[in-house]
Amino acid sequence: MATNPGFLRFASPGEQRCIAREVLGLYNCVVVGAIYTLPSDFGSPTQPEACFHPLKRCVQDHPFLSVVVRDIQTDKPFYEQIPTVQLSQHVSLLPPSDQNITAAIQAALAPELDRPFADGIPPWRIVVLPLKEPSSCFIAFAYSHVLGDGASGAAFHRTFLKALAEGDGGKPGKTSETAPASLKLLAPPFDTPARLPITWGFLLGPLIASFLPAFIARLLVKEIEAPVLDNALRAARDHDTKLTAILQALIVGALSKAIPDPKITNFVSQTVLNMRPAVGISADQMGNMTSAAYPIYPRSNSQSDTFSDSDWAVARDATRELAENASRLRDQAIGLLRFVMSVRMWMLGKLGQRRECSFELSNLGAVDVSHYPDAPGAKITKIIFSQTAAAISVPINFNFSAVKGGEGLIYTVTWQKGALNMTEKDEGDFVEGLCQSLSQGLENLR
Repeated sequence: MATNPGFLRFASPGEQRCIAREVLGLYNCVVVGAIYTLPSDFGSPTQPEACFHPLKRCVQDHPFLSVVVRDIQTDKPFYEQIPTVQLSQHVSLLPPSDQNITAAIQAALAPELDRPFADGIPPWRIVVLPLKEPSSCFIAFAYSHVLGDGASGAAFHRTFLKALAEGDGGKPGKTSETAPASLKLLAPPFDTPARLPITWGFLLGPLIASFLPAFIARLLVKEIEAPVLDNALRAARDHDTKLTAILQALIVGALSKAIPDPKITNFVSQTVLNMRPAVGISADQMGNMTSAAYPIYPRSNSQSDTFSDSDWAVARDATRELAENASRLRDQAIGLLRFVMSVRMWMLGKLGQRRECSFELSNLGAVDVSHYPDAPGAKITKIIFSQTAAAISVPINFNFSAVKGGEGLIYTVTWQKGALNMTEKDEGDFVEGLCQSLSQGLENLR
């Protein structure tokens, strides 16, 4: 309650949605990982103390890392600041893997997407996986969606890298495992009436989308090599489109070939929008500042993996639609939640209903990790983004990320076991086929 000495503010409707689905067991976490080349003065990645110094900086810079959510079983949950963060409670170490990098990361990520957070402490952790290459490791930042969106994970890694680059404190004994709570104010909620006005026409229309994810059961990690990505970006520029729209169209093409049912005439993409630029919020600020667009794609009748003129036209239209949705604040779907009397009960009522979208696409884009000073050997070479699979809104999630100025693009595919109405083996083969079609389509872009 507001009389609590650690009280910060009540959760907004959008934040209540994140809280309710976790309380109901429908969602667990977001994970944004990065492959680091460590500086020479960094301690052993097999000792948690080596991470305390950069984590302390992250806690200082990001207030959400020192909060817990109270009254989660009510319609008035609130954020409460704890005085100190015990960093040792937020670090998990994995033994070195003898698998290739992609396989090792996939094996490390899969259990994290289902692993619950401990009660009574801020719901986040890092998982450190030493890699074969000397001075290289994979660090996954797993966090409750209550603390932030996908872009928040990128902000965390920028701060972590900055602390590494500044050096000092990487070796055991140089820094305490206790981090005081951030002195910065918790960011105000994004989905307020002032920021996201709703018109009567939009309120009364049938536009409240059901986007309530649930347990992850299956995960694939895939990489698009640099030459293929460069070719796709070049083709996008030539055809006045953006990569996100191309990825959507290629996924639709892959689904069209994989699902031959002629009764399926179109596919709906639930596409996540980062609204920070629209409201003038820094990319380095954690929090939930996303909405979504729902472009509709006609079924593709082509059996090839080559983009036709009509495919390019559809991608151009989707590019314009996504840009328009990401730049306006009026009539955003997330703003409709404030008209729901009880987000918790509304969410319960959605269970078991028909899914309203075909797939979700979340694209972090090219994450800029170059604007901090570099110490010798301190850098991020790859970013990997994943999240819990969806139970109601979409049967399959595609999550894309890259490093600005880096090589290639990594994406993860998540889906709930049984969501594709196939046997477990057939599910894996089906998703693998979609990924192969997507990769071939990117290679064939001209």
